[in-house]
Amino acid sequence: MDWVEELQPYSVKLVGGIKILMALGLLLPALINSKYWIILFAALGVSGIMLLILSFHIKRKDKFERFVVNISIILLALFIAFTRLLILPI
Repeated sequence: MDWVEELQPYSVKLVGGIKILMALGLLLPALINSKYWIILFAALGVSGIMLLILSFHIKRKDKFERFVVNISIILLALFIAFTRLLILPI
């Protein structure tokens, strides 16, 4: 994780905290059977953060494996948002 040295320590902690909150937003509503609209916004947030992270890795000219992981997470989050919005509406 050589990219961590290029960022401020608070940036790394902020991105990590946001990722944890969005993961909880994806999981908790389904586990406790309430407030399913949170899943939609969490999935859109995950895809937005991952797009920013993808642009960071493109700027650094990282390896192709990092792009594949980021793009697959983005597609999975958009699939969750799509299904929550259109297929299984709230």
